[in-house]
Amino acid sequence: MLEIPKLIEPVFRKAGWKGPKSQAPLGKMPASAYTIANQIVDEFGGLTVGTCGLGTEMASSDVRFYERLRCGLFQAWAEQIGEVVAFASAHHDHMILSVGTDGTYYVFTDPDGQLYQGPQNFGELMCRLLWGYSYGSTISKDAYQF
Repeated sequence: MLEIPKLIEPVFRKAGWKGPKSQAPLGKMPASAYTIANQIVDEFGGLTVGTCGLGTEMASSDVRFYERLRCGLFQAWAEQIGEVVAFASAHHDHMILSVGTDGTYYVFTDPDGQLYQGPQNFGELMCRLLWGYSYGSTISKDAYQF
């Protein structure tokens, strides 16, 4: 689940990552967004990888992995996406990265208040951010906001 593609492995190693701490059993999906995000923080917590700059389709981003999880975000989208847990910030803290229970990754962009549905693959999300590819499609906020 947290496999780092060979293409971006050097960026993670340059940031101080020593390689996988443990291998999750193949074919076994975690039961909650919290469990998935906790695995990410256990593996990468405290690391900052990549840089902001010219990317392929859009600007590339740095990714700063939290040392502690952040829950209760994105209530405006709760009905559509369910439980999500934040595990990192990106692009000089102008984006928040989170994961849902089904393993879908989300990117919230602070300047414009948009939430993007990304891939269901951690390595692909990292490639998109580090090389400057599209995050995914935007998700509309719930209609009933107070």
